[in-house]
Amino acid sequence: MIKINKDACIGCGRCIRDCIAWNISLLDGKASPKKDCFLCGHCVAICPADAVSIPEYDMADVEDYDKEVSRLILKPFSTAPSSAAASAIIKTFP
Repeated sequence: MIKINKDACIGCGRCIRDCIAWNISLLDGKASPKKDCFLCGHCVAICPADAVSIPEYDMADVEDYDKEVSRLILKPFSTAPSSAAASAIIKTFP
């Protein structure tokens, strides 16, 4: 389960928007977990205040979110391949 340090949380909502399990909500201006999560770590990486942690993780292994790196990685996938290209990709799988 994620832990949110209420004193450190600035209520920016980044963890809420980034949570793929929809597990975090804003309660009294602070992020608050709603239920058990599957510990993906997105909220930890994106929190600008370092208010989110996962006790089960070695927090030294968690990398900070880098918008520039993400942009570079995702850019090639920003447009869908043509149907011919998609067919060629599919044919490469057994």
